[in-house]
Amino acid sequence: MRIAVLASLLFISSLVNAQSWCPPGATWTYTHTNNWTHDGFARYQYTGDTMIAGTNAQIISMHAEGYDFSMQTNFNWGGRYFTSVSGEVVNLWTGAAFDTLFNGADVGAEWQMNLPDGIDPFILIGVVDTGNITIDGVPLHYLVTTLNGIGADTIVERLGTIGHQLVPWSMGITDQLDGPLRCYQDNDIDYQRLRTYGCESA
Repeated sequence: MRIAVLASLLFISSLVNAQSWCPPGATWTYTHTNNWTHDGFARYQYTGDTMIAGTNAQIISMHAEGYDFSMQTNFNWGGRYFTSVSGEVVNLWTGAAFDTLFNGADVGAEWQMNLPDGIDPFILIGVVDTGNITIDGVPLHYLVTTLNGIGADTIVERLGTIGHQLVPWSMGITDQLDGPLRCYQDNDIDYQRLRTYGCESA
């Protein structure tokens, strides 16, 4: 499996709170491809709140569409994911329990990657640098991370991981369909990173 793809969108910030995680209107759009047979986009949107296992959770609805070159047909599918916040830790519901998606932390912090249905994680994410940027007048914190000590990706508050999607697995399978962040919007921010493709182009 490509370690980079397994990194899929670990996305919060070291300032996790009600304002920085899932603010009103939070929407993430990514490239959705395996660089072989599928090419399209995936959109994740914060759509409400619920309770899971006695824990307050955020509902994130996902929709993906594009073209399957192997089948010569369009694909169109979706699903729902659930996150929860505990202090500076954002968790993702794996189907078995809430597990760490992102741990807001300083340089030197490490956490294991969240995987579905109780699968033992084997990727260790480490923070190697931190800083601050401003987008649309909103000050945001960022982290630079490695995976098992290799490579680097930037995780920006609200925007998430620049290189990979929100959830580390697609339909319960790791290393399946992934891609970089194209756009992020909420009630305060309207950010388009990949202007060549736009938010929804396949």
